[in-house]
Amino acid sequence: MKPALRLLQNLGFGFLMLCCIAGLYLYAKNAEQSGADASALSTSAVPSALPAPVPAQTLSTDGRLASDFFGAFSEAGFTLQTSDDGDYALFDADMERQCTMAPSLRGERVSGLTLSFSLPEKPVTAKSPSLIEQALLDRYASSLAETLRLAQSVFGTALDALDPYGEVPDTTRRRWRALIEECGGEGRSASDAAEALRLHLYYDGEETLCIALERKPA
Repeated sequence: MKPALRLLQNLGFGFLMLCCIAGLYLYAKNAEQSGADASALSTSAVPSALPAPVPAQTLSTDGRLASDFFGAFSEAGFTLQTSDDGDYALFDADMERQCTMAPSLRGERVSGLTLSFSLPEKPVTAKSPSLIEQALLDRYASSLAETLRLAQSVFGTALDALDPYGEVPDTTRRRWRALIEECGGEGRSASDAAEALRLHLYYDGEETLCIALERKPA
């Protein structure tokens, strides 16, 4: 009986050894697979190269499509009516005339425009005005300031219509609005330029302020 018992003990010991070896193998296999998965996850989480930056949109040097250009004025609340000479009269929401606009066309695109504003007539007074004359001067100054504010507002819409992607920076836009007020109040002409557009301020006679914008050629 003893040899049979020893045989059973040896078989049991061998079976336990096989179980241990199989367990170690499975553990090593799982550890290897987990490491591979973690490596793949780490590699996929970090892109090999950063995406290229999206370039800023710019407008064709020939200008903006006429349909989009005029649509920008409509969206801003203006109504445009054509005249016999091809210019446009701009009316606000109350159908009060604001100014005249003459667009510059290159094919189907608008490359520039000229806004014309009627200025109030300055009263003629003596060097030392009387009370009545001073009242007229005060009324003139108030009316001129109102017209210049209107010019700045319409100019902002016109600039947005010609420059929908903001190629002209905000600092230049503010400088141009200030230039309109300054030149309009002093009755003088001026010119300035930005990255994509040129600005010209001048007078047609003594009572019409003209603001011209044009895109720079390529």
